[in-house]
Amino acid sequence: MLPWRRRPHWAGIDVLTLVPRARVGSETDGDGRVVLLVPRFRSRPLSRWLQPRLRPDRAHVRVRLDERGTVIWSALPGAATVADLVAAYHDVFPEDQVQLLPRIWAFLEAMERNRFLSLSLPAGPERD
Repeated sequence: MLPWRRRPHWAGIDVLTLVPRARVGSETDGDGRVVLLVPRFRSRPLSRWLQPRLRPDRAHVRVRLDERGTVIWSALPGAATVADLVAAYHDVFPEDQVQLLPRIWAFLEAMERNRFLSLSLPAGPERD
């Protein structure tokens, strides 16, 4: 199959049960928005040798999120699933009811594609 015609990564899975985890650091700017701190070098050899030698102000690329992205990213530490993120987002932006899940899912897919966060299946019941 051609790479641009692959089926979606999460096809056939209930996306509300996925567990999001941040893969990059973040800070809050003066406006209260989240700024993601993405390491400048992320490939294995460069991250190991060059990243520690960079000045602190050059070590990360700063990615500013908008107010909607800030709400979602801020809810990540307390969210167990994507459904928890949807609930937190709905509390702040109830007027986005119609496009609630598509908007959040588009944000999460973009963040995963850029390796800013990871989405995983929830842990199943433990076996004896």
